[in-house]
Amino acid sequence: MLALVSSPLPYLSRSYLFRISPVIYGGDCRRGGAPAQRELALRLEYRPNPIDSYQQIYAISWWTSLPWLHRVTMPTLVFSGARDPLVPVQNAYLLARQIPNARLELIADGGHLWMLEHPEASAALVDEFLSG
Repeated sequence: MLALVSSPLPYLSRSYLFRISPVIYGGDCRRGGAPAQRELALRLEYRPNPIDSYQQIYAISWWTSLPWLHRVTMPTLVFSGARDPLVPVQNAYLLARQIPNARLELIADGGHLWMLEHPEASAALVDEFLSG
């Protein structure tokens, strides 16, 4: 998965991006939904700086916040797409277990772009959490 997202090809080739997006993002990209298609089209318009991209991949590959999560004292909402192939749902469970006042919410059929796929449900969760 890391090899697919670290390649510059998705930003250079529309056909390559649309071919690998179901594998990387899952969810709506696998179902061909309009929000996912719009997001993919935007990725072609706003290409990232290659140095920034490689720095992000380096951080994703090596850095972890696990040793410090127990120090988070504020109530925390951890939510994720339950079918995210890029950031597996196990990461959300791990975060929720490690943060003392965490609440875990999963978007049942959400992939990596779950906030775009399910904007109403996502907004409702955030609104309810912040109002509570």
